[in-house]
Amino acid sequence: MSQRRISFGDVGRFPAARPPEPEPAHASRALTDQHRTARRIQADAAGERGFMRSVPIVLLASCAMTAQQPERPEAERTLADFSRPEEGKKWRTVLDGVMGGRSTGSFVVEDGCMVFTGVLNTNGGGFSSVRRRDDNFRLGGEAGIHLRVRGDGRKYTLRLRQPVAGARYSASYRTKFETRGGREWQDVYIPYEALTPTWRGRTLDLPQVDPTKVDELGVSIDDKIDGPFRIEIQQIRTYAAFDIDAMRDRGRPLVVFATDARDPRAARQIAAATKEAEGFADREITLVVVYDEGASFAGQRPLSKRDCDALRDRFARNRKGAKDGFTALLVGKDGGVKRTAHDPIACEELFAQIDAMPMRRREVRERGR
Repeated sequence: MSQRRISFGDVGRFPAARPPEPEPAHASRALTDQHRTARRIQADAAGERGFMRSVPIVLLASCAMTAQQPERPEAERTLADFSRPEEGKKWRTVLDGVMGGRSTGSFVVEDGCMVFTGVLNTNGGGFSSVRRRDDNFRLGGEAGIHLRVRGDGRKYTLRLRQPVAGARYSASYRTKFETRGGREWQDVYIPYEALTPTWRGRTLDLPQVDPTKVDELGVSIDDKIDGPFRIEIQQIRTYAAFDIDAMRDRGRPLVVFATDARDPRAARQIAAATKEAEGFADREITLVVVYDEGASFAGQRPLSKRDCDALRDRFARNRKGAKDGFTALLVGKDGGVKRTAHDPIACEELFAQIDAMPMRRREVRERGR
């Protein structure tokens, strides 16, 4: 079947469109007395008491691991889906020619993504960008922006424009993100708190971006390196604040607390999880790392200070007796803490413990193994 290809040059301006409506949340469940009794017996056999309690669950995996993302229809929605060819009509290119620059840039929508290419020339403005105007993005209530991209190893910039009250100009809230290069798709999560307000390259003394007032979304390249560039963008979405309860029944988090990334125990635990990524994925284990200082993360997405504080509060009792702040916790699908260690947990021990759990055995049977 032939692919429809739509090409867009360096100028064109197009009307905006409305993002899709959110989907409804799932209903609550009820259990009969017999069901409760059966589940209690099953949980006791695996050391999983408290099956009905709601306990925090966190997801985080290194780039080598696939983390499960909790669904939050109200806060997670698509802003741009390039599997729809008409999406390209909402975008335009803006080049440094407006500042006397010589960079080029254009895009096409093909094979389910936007392909933005050009040549950066730093003799002048030194930027090339694609942008979409929309006075009704309906942002607000989410944690940030999620882009699914395939890049060339260069740094790109996410840009959100917000009018400045009492001024004749708008601020560009910006932050850079790196692309890995190669043929693998990459998920980039950018929290609103990471965006810096600027105007014509100068940092402004303004509050954090107010998503409800954003009227333009864009991706640009301005990394001060002359030469060709290429980035493919499949989707642009919002993502929700981290909700540990939303992971119940969906995965088994391995939650690691440490002072910072220099803790060798945290480094060993992360390295072991990365090496055994296949075993983690098979057992639906997701790694969550919470640092006292530094960039904490859940999967490829960052954790905010509020997210980290909530996790520390939820697991405060389990962290007592920690050696210099290090604790590793295995959380079951029922939300209960199954193992607490103040040194890294060997993957062999982790896998053996999970494989002995009735829930895991049932999963294996249902897969037809």
